[in-house]
Amino acid sequence: MKSDRNEDPLVERARNGDPDAFGELVVRYAASVSALAYQHVGDWEAARDISQTALLKAYRSIRSLRTSQNFRAWLFRIAINESADFIRLSRTRKETRLEAGNRAVEDVATREKRPLERLVAEEERAAVVAALDELPPRQRTVFVLRHFHGLSNAEIAETLSSSSNAVKVNLSYALKSLREKLAGGSDRE
Repeated sequence: MKSDRNEDPLVERARNGDPDAFGELVVRYAASVSALAYQHVGDWEAARDISQTALLKAYRSIRSLRTSQNFRAWLFRIAINESADFIRLSRTRKETRLEAGNRAVEDVATREKRPLERLVAEEERAAVVAALDELPPRQRTVFVLRHFHGLSNAEIAETLSSSSNAVKVNLSYALKSLREKLAGGSDRE
């Protein structure tokens, strides 16, 4: 899938070594790359580091981007790979996520005018994060790219070097599994 037509000249300038053009691409995508990394690792500090590493790798290898490739899909692939590397190297992933969740709950309780409502919202968010965490990596990635980043099935297939059919199947399984996990969580109370 080709890049957005409005973006093509910018990507081409970056491919030809124009650092300002790449800087504009960074402005467009840095937040999305950070969010994607966070959705994989659950730690904002690590996500920022992963994002910076992914953007640096993209800058260094922009010339390898084929003109037929979608820049966003290519950049997201780099971020996903960096996130996967971080997860493989991190032995404290679950502990980090729990610590972050505990800090968030403490922050909410001390700052908000309606802490009970915020706490319930945080618990619901934590249940979704936990359910996402239990998904197989491919299903989680497909779900995150589709629902948090708005990529089409074709863009996800390109990002993951997969087929659109495989994306549909993984998305279907992810949705089914999330529904079951989240429904099961409310039955336990």
